[in-house]
Amino acid sequence: MNSRFAYVVLGAILIAVASMAGNQLTGLYVSSPVGDSGKAKISIYTPGLELHYNVTAYPNATALDLLSSVANVSYETYASGKMITAINNISQDSGHYWLYFVNGNLSMVSADAQAMGVGDSAEFRYLDSDAAMKYFS
Repeated sequence: MNSRFAYVVLGAILIAVASMAGNQLTGLYVSSPVGDSGKAKISIYTPGLELHYNVTAYPNATALDLLSSVANVSYETYASGKMITAINNISQDSGHYWLYFVNGNLSMVSADAQAMGVGDSAEFRYLDSDAAMKYFS
């Protein structure tokens, strides 16, 4: 795998998770009812904060589309796609990154290229560089 692409994906995911924690709440768990038909799940993890949403999965929806429906998301556009740089004003930096996982697996494509359907789940995690790099070794 191209290491530059891996860092771009890692950065995008880490940014997405950090932005969600931008409201500076700690220990908050927000959830809508689980198991709704026609829904996908979006989760955002930052230190001391977990946010969980059931969102409507619609045709051609991407992970970025669904995340953007519940969070303030910033990103940079590259040839490989849109890299998330912040979620709810929590930005990635040289020591922290946004990674995202779809159905429990680290996604290897940008969030705007990751298709999401009914029953899928996407987790956006704000991780320090040591934790993030474990997924790429």
